[in-house]
Amino acid sequence: MQIDDANIACMNKKNNIPRGIPDLGKRLRLFRKSFGYSAQALAELIKSKHEDSSITRQVIFNIENGRKTDLTITELVYISDAMGLPYSALLCDLTQPFLPIQSGPFMGKNTYDVIDDFDPRKTEIAINDEWPEINQYLDAATELIQNIAKFQFARHAFLENWGKNDETVQIQLMTMEAALSFMEADIKDLQDEDVYIPKRLSKKVSDAKTEYETFKAKKANNTKKQ
Repeated sequence: MQIDDANIACMNKKNNIPRGIPDLGKRLRLFRKSFGYSAQALAELIKSKHEDSSITRQVIFNIENGRKTDLTITELVYISDAMGLPYSALLCDLTQPFLPIQSGPFMGKNTYDVIDDFDPRKTEIAINDEWPEINQYLDAATELIQNIAKFQFARHAFLENWGKNDETVQIQLMTMEAALSFMEADIKDLQDEDVYIPKRLSKKVSDAKTEYETFKAKKANNTKKQ
């Protein structure tokens, strides 16, 4: 990933991330040890990627032990980049993309909110293959949101073309069917992993299923009449 001043600046107007982020040090220690890095090895890796880094072994220990809470945006970017993680991986629990954060400066937000605030790469988040257990949560959650949007777009096009273009209506009906199938699969994948799903998203999937069945019956009746 190419990092420059503009990239860092667009993450947040302030130079420091908010203090008091729950489990920041715990997450850093977890990721560091999972990669098999000592604090010294991680500091050296960061330095090899970013010569201007002032992150030492002691700085890493201080973050992990909660003695250092004024982590700067640059430090956040350098540490995350060294381990191939999205910046938000240190700031919140990526295994629960929709769960509201219960304490700290991000209280009331969820993972996607934090990604919006801190990660300019939010539309193309990529985590190294070492982290499939995180990828599976974010991927299914992201796909669920995307498929809901696809369904709603197809629904709008279906209604817009009803009685005007039968071929387009049929295509949009098929698109809704495919999107609904993926939505239901995404919901199941998330439920199987005990991932919190907001009621508003579950309701959108339920409403989509009802609408699809209604539109399908409407199209079948119209075909019979013809």
